Parts: sequence; structure tokens; C-alpha cells
Amino acid sequence: MNAFQELDVHNMTKVQAVTAIDAMLRRADAGVYRIRVIHGYHGGTVLRDAVRAR
Repeated sequence: MNAFQELDVHNMTKVQAVTAIDAMLRRADAGVYRIRVIHGYHGGTVLRDAVRAR
């Protein structure tokens, strides 16, 4: 059982990042209690804002 998963969305477009996050949330089973999404912030805030909106 892996209770923690990580998703790196660096270098993705907003649409790709949102799709990847949604897919990970759908695949997560009951044993997953935390998903860490790494979005970065030096290149702008589009991905950060999209991640936080999820």
C-alpha cells in the first residue's frame, strides 16, 4: 500500500497538467491519502493556479 503519491507537472501545458491530475485522482485507491503535485513557480503562475483550483 502506497499512501503517498507524487506527480510532477513541470513543462506541461495547463490542459495537460489538469488532465494528469484528474487521471491520478481517478487512479488513486483508498490507500492513497496524499498526492503531492509539483508545479514550480519561476516560469509563471498558470500551473500553480490550475493545481490549486483542483
